[in-house]
Amino acid sequence: MAGRAQVQRFEQLCGAIRAAKAKKSALWAKLRQEIEGRQDKFICAAMTEQLMKLSTQLGNLVKQREAANIYAQTAQSEKAKAERELRALFETDVAQIELKPCPHCGGEAKLNWDEHSRAYVTCPQCGARSWSSFDPAKAAEAWNRRA
Repeated sequence: MAGRAQVQRFEQLCGAIRAAKAKKSALWAKLRQEIEGRQDKFICAAMTEQLMKLSTQLGNLVKQREAANIYAQTAQSEKAKAERELRALFETDVAQIELKPCPHCGGEAKLNWDEHSRAYVTCPQCGARSWSSFDPAKAAEAWNRRA
């Protein structure tokens, strides 16, 4: 969840930066018109001050977006690392798990993993499948009960 929140924050900051850039462009265009029309110097000075403040805000937004991007990438890489570690932990035990032949066709059973890091047993020949579990020993036990 934390990773999703960071990604959403990053997207919000990107939107805020786009809005600030549009405002800055509009203000620059208005300042150019004032200068070309040789209008009041006080108006030009006030607009220049607004542009400086807006530039500072824009710089801060860009820094916040970069930080949010780093946090989002870190959260995603930490999740992937945790999934790899979990899978490695179970795979060390997998070598010790014995699977009975397929109860339908007698084919050799195989332990597999789904996209949610759950283990399940299948028969490549006929397609029979066991219940899935985060613990590969439980998935193998379910398969072996059927055999």
